[in-house]
Amino acid sequence: ANTAYTKVLDVKPVQERFDIVAPHFSIYVRKQLEEMFGPDLVYRGGLKVYTTLDLDFNNEAERIAREQVATLMEEGHNASNACVVAVRPRTGEVLAMVGSIDYWNEEIDGNVNVCIADPGRQPGSSFKPFTYATAFAQKALTPATMVMDVRRSFPDPPNPPYVPENYDRKYHGSVRLRQALARSYNIPAVWTLQQAGVRNVINTAHRMGITTLDGDFYGLALTLGGGEVKPLEMAYAFSVFANMGVMAGQPVPTELQRPGFRTLDPVAILRVEDSAGNILWQYSEPETQQVLDPALAYLMADVLSDNDARAAAFGRNSDLFFEDRRVAAKTGTTNDFRDNWTIGFTPQIAVAVWVGNNDNEAMKDVTGLTGAAPIWHEVMAYFLKDKPAEWYLRPAGLVDVRVDATSGLLPTDHSPGTIVDMFLEGSEPKVED
Repeated sequence: ANTAYTKVLDVKPVQERFDIVAPHFSIYVRKQLEEMFGPDLVYRGGLKVYTTLDLDFNNEAERIAREQVATLMEEGHNASNACVVAVRPRTGEVLAMVGSIDYWNEEIDGNVNVCIADPGRQPGSSFKPFTYATAFAQKALTPATMVMDVRRSFPDPPNPPYVPENYDRKYHGSVRLRQALARSYNIPAVWTLQQAGVRNVINTAHRMGITTLDGDFYGLALTLGGGEVKPLEMAYAFSVFANMGVMAGQPVPTELQRPGFRTLDPVAILRVEDSAGNILWQYSEPETQQVLDPALAYLMADVLSDNDARAAAFGRNSDLFFEDRRVAAKTGTTNDFRDNWTIGFTPQIAVAVWVGNNDNEAMKDVTGLTGAAPIWHEVMAYFLKDKPAEWYLRPAGLVDVRVDATSGLLPTDHSPGTIVDMFLEGSEPKVED
């Protein structure tokens, strides 16, 4: 007995694969079941659990992600992993959750579910819509507001002054905020965050579904993705845009609710039956909460789907564009190419894609557009292939106004060009250029 006790054991994890369907999602659901019913009933009760997963869609998303990562590795971009998560905006149901390209691959920590892992990943510019939504809601700024995209230093106490760079290392002069968001220019985004207020933007993100960003140390780099978020929560937050400002889901347990944060959660379980077929729990219909004004959500969807506005930076036929329907999208790329993101939506689906390395090792010369967007486009196309092209009925509270194409103010006889833009009522320009 003493000899046995002192022997050092070489414990090796089981290497062989075994039959587990959608492993990251399955484990995500199992954890929820344990919290709902306790481990004894979950493991010994003979439960039958019906989930929200679209298995065919999930398998296809995993295949698409795996093939894109293989391509990136072959091309020398040092990108070893990806995650994909999809939410149905009208119900909050999780339809796909691919936490990595291979759950069983230890070299990439494949068993880690990047969709929900703490503390999250930096979202890069995919965070900018929270900044612009906050600013537009305050009605001091509009999609037509002109900002000078030039080198500038922003006071950022208690941090040092912040001097952001655009991704292309260029300055673009006068741009309207519609163009700035669609083209993902950094300097206008930092200026917009400064006008809107860092705390106000964080509050918007929290209401829309983000549960991280709960410190008090965030500065102006926040709008460029300077805090960690989770892909599932980004998909859920963008589903609020996709559902005209309405969050749909199941109530956050009372003991877990925090002031200012979301009160609904995405849904993964539809019904739970015991071994005798008795229903222990059922998700009959979503609870809903109006988080954003419908007019604001429509305005954001309009800007994020404006292919004309983003073409100067992304091209007219990028992976963000669909010929057969209107789709909203936003990319993100973090410093040193550590994280690539693309998040987007239609009324039927919101999808978030992340590409990177689980150990946070930098990738090489790959962006949200070239790394994550090809996965996102194929996943969206697969889900939408047999569904009608849908967009939104325009809600009340919006007005169209013809403005000077440069300044965004009312045009005069001297305006060299004009455009018609959309405004929240009460924010439209009142003075001439």
